[in-house]
Amino acid sequence: MTTRSVRTQLLVGIGGVVMLTVLLFASAVWRLILRPAEDELAARDMRYAATAASAQVRGLVEGVEHIVEREVGLRRMGKGSCHGLNIVQNYNSSRLLKFKPSTALPILGDPYGALR
Repeated sequence: MTTRSVRTQLLVGIGGVVMLTVLLFASAVWRLILRPAEDELAARDMRYAATAASAQVRGLVEGVEHIVEREVGLRRMGKGSCHGLNIVQNYNSSRLLKFKPSTALPILGDPYGALR
């Protein structure tokens, strides 16, 4: 059986203490700094995603509101007898779907030509 020298035993002991200190320091850094920072980043990302989703929904709602306002305006124009062939151009000015004058008047008007 071989015995280690005092020098080797001291080096192994010091190396073990240094390695244990580094591991304890790394775990403390992870526990006290990195873990809370990760939670803060996750919360910030969730707030950003919620804001982006809210903006998309708000944009869709505003688009629907705009369409409804145009519909109400067209109905008022039809009830006020302000209809004619130029109603199609007015209707097409703010629509995504464009109508041709020959097909739009039957769609927009009742059988007597008045807008509903």
